[in-house]
Amino acid sequence: IAPHVRPTRALGRHYHPEHIRCFHCNKPVDPEMTGLVERKGKIFCRPDFNLLYLPKCRACGRAVEKEAVSSADGKLKGKWHKHCFRCHECHCEFPNNRFYVFNNAPYC
Repeated sequence: IAPHVRPTRALGRHYHPEHIRCFHCNKPVDPEMTGLVERKGKIFCRPDFNLLYLPKCRACGRAVEKEAVSSADGKLKGKWHKHCFRCHECHCEFPNNRFYVFNNAPYC
């Protein structure tokens, strides 16, 4: 790697930035733009890693990266974004964080 090129480290090695490609979409991965994630010896761009490996929000279907809401007692299956966890019927927030489960959906 030439001295003027800033190498990217992935999988324990240094690479020319343009030579790092996502295992899933085969597009070049720019660690500073999309992010780079290593998993089981493969390199993924952050969007594809999220799509393939992170749990999906039961309300909106997007990947849940942080602040997931799930049922502590296991009666409600799945995960939600904190801002998506609402009553299945009226879509309101739960008063005092209390809800009940019917047909695997939360209700106020």
